[in-house]
Amino acid sequence: MPREGAKKEKKKNISITYVYNLLLKKFFVPPTAETKILKHGFTPETVKKVYELPFLIKYDIKITMFQYMILRNILGIKMSLLS
Repeated sequence: MPREGAKKEKKKNISITYVYNLLLKKFFVPPTAETKILKHGFTPETVKKVYELPFLIKYDIKITMFQYMILRNILGIKMSLLS
């Protein structure tokens, strides 16, 4: 039989991520786009995967260079239009 002290020690081992997730669920409402997506038949798991996708993509040099090229061209055009 486990001791009562051991039960109390187990209750004290709450991780910071667990508390953070509880606070997020309690205080923040889901984005309006999420409710619209769910109305169209998607599951919450697929919506979560879509939101996490940018953070899970590995560093790819070709994508980075493409983004840099696009931003450089857009900013260059804006600057030439303003002068």
